Amino acid sequence: MMHTSWQKLWIGFLLLVVALGTLSPVLAQSSPVVKVSPTTSTIDPGEMVKVSVTVENVTALYGVELQISFDANLLEVVDAYPTEEGTQVEHGGFLSPDFGINQVSGGVIDYTLTQVAPNEAVSGSGVLINITFRGKAEGTSGIALSNVLLSDIDGGPIASTSQNGTLTVGEGTTSTPLPDQTSQPTAIPPTPIPTALPAITPTPVPNTAWGSDCNAIQGYHVVQRGETLYSIGRAYATLPQAIARCNALVNPGILHNSNRLAIPTAPWTPVPAGPVAQRQFTPGSAVPIPQPTACRYTHTVQPQETLTRIGLHYGVNIWAIARENQIYNLHLIYSGQQLCIP
Repeated sequence: MMHTSWQKLWIGFLLLVVALGTLSPVLAQSSPVVKVSPTTSTIDPGEMVKVSVTVENVTALYGVELQISFDANLLEVVDAYPTEEGTQVEHGGFLSPDFGINQVSGGVIDYTLTQVAPNEAVSGSGVLINITFRGKAEGTSGIALSNVLLSDIDGGPIASTSQNGTLTVGEGTTSTPLPDQTSQPTAIPPTPIPTALPAITPTPVPNTAWGSDCNAIQGYHVVQRGETLYSIGRAYATLPQAIARCNALVNPGILHNSNRLAIPTAPWTPVPAGPVAQRQFTPGSAVPIPQPTACRYTHTVQPQETLTRIGLHYGVNIWAIARENQIYNLHLIYSGQQLCIP
């Protein structure tokens, strides 16, 4: 029997429906998106608003690097953890905040987070960070994801796209656009650009620093939440600069919970008075400092690699790698550089 034109058209439509149903699972598997949410916000000078950076449709995420730019003349970041040194944003909770960098400097937010065992990789959608902005002056500022890197448990990049946002203060008569990287792939991140981070002058740590003997210490102190180098120094009447030097701290203004600090003999009368950490040993007698741990691996830095990616690959805290190799700026490593992996 001959098919009429109408019958042929109907059969073709049915075949198209079947084909789309077969392809729908494939079409649903889009690449992860990291975006500013809400995309647009408006506040008055002096008011505050919470802006999130979220990730959608990600699989096996274990680490993240974010650099977020905004106009510091129009906006300021409200510190999420006022008991800790520096200005920081709030952890979003999608990843466990095990180790990383969290600091705001001028109009740039640097946020790096790496999970460690026994935490497992996570999949799905969620909030990476929350940023509370306060309006300073009228105008419109871009909230630009100027650098995004998602990585798996082996430190390999996860391809993604990003979507920026804007925040208007008042009438928003002044436009301050920032680089827009909406829907740009970030499977291979750009070579990290050094940023102005507070750091110790990169010189070898001497056996004696600030009147202290780094070859003999009084004891060890495990950092607790909210403690600072000064509060620990007050607990043991020990010069904070000496503690920083003898532990080769990458950034003495930032301490991380569970860091184990050697406390040298460097008498100090705290002036002015301030918070005092809880003592964990009785100061006075010096004990020998342990010998440095031998390198488990030697790693040659490849083009576009970051310290976070290297740490993920070997399962080692990036701060431990930095201390072992006297790296004073976590954003600044070089292709061909030899790193000792402790």
